[in-house]
Amino acid sequence: MKQKVEDVKAFIKRYSRLNIEVTPIEVEDDIDTFFSTYNVDDHYTINEHTHDMAYMNELLYLAEAVGTDKEFYVFYLLSEGRTLEEVGKMFSLSRERVRQVYDDVIIKIINKP
Repeated sequence: MKQKVEDVKAFIKRYSRLNIEVTPIEVEDDIDTFFSTYNVDDHYTINEHTHDMAYMNELLYLAEAVGTDKEFYVFYLLSEGRTLEEVGKMFSLSRERVRQVYDDVIIKIINKP
């Protein structure tokens, strides 16, 4: 993943503002209908943000892989739309330190081989 830190941060900021509603998958209790393939479309909803959701999931996966628990949770909370101040209060960190941790995780993600 070779991108600029600013591009990843811009994507996350835009993504956190999307109001993505995930439709739960309904699973029948009946074993005969569970393995049926004729009504697959009834169980899944694909919306215009599917690509964004997949990219965000990849970023979260990589953040968890390359960062510490604290770094991952800072990244996760900010990607969910929390402010630097809110995250700082949760971890007893300054706003600036939260921003530094966030930037460090993004740099680790980008530089991951």
